[in-house]
Amino acid sequence: MSDAQIYNVSELKECLENGTIGFPNSDPMPSDDGDMPYFILGDDAFALRTYLMKPYSHRGLTKEQLILNYRLSRGQRVVKNAFGILAQRCQVLTTMQQAPDIVRGIVEACVCMHNLTIRKKYEPVNVVTTDTEYAQHNLVPGSWKAGASMH
Repeated sequence: MSDAQIYNVSELKECLENGTIGFPNSDPMPSDDGDMPYFILGDDAFALRTYLMKPYSHRGLTKEQLILNYRLSRGQRVVKNAFGILAQRCQVLTTMQQAPDIVRGIVEACVCMHNLTIRKKYEPVNVVTTDTEYAQHNLVPGSWKAGASMH
């Protein structure tokens, strides 16, 4: 199934649609007085919703639309880095074919183990592990993408 198909039958979508997800109330951004709602980031596979932001299509974009797409991609990169690091530490996440309830338990266990190692400083995350960018905004892939050791 595609990401969008999986999402469309997920508990996450149901909770977002009926408002039981538990997002905080809208808050102003730093140095602003207008309220900004909380939302999740998606890609072109997903339908635009009030709780789901996705980039503009890539044709004839204004400068403001290009800036928004860039900022959304930076947010998506944070999530991909986090999951990539977690998946490298917990190899089971790359090959799961279990039922959703079992997957939920496995992911929760992996996150707990990761947080424990960070808190206890057993295995700090090295900066080269995550994606970064040059001053010209060119992406420098993190070592987690290459399956390199994280030590």
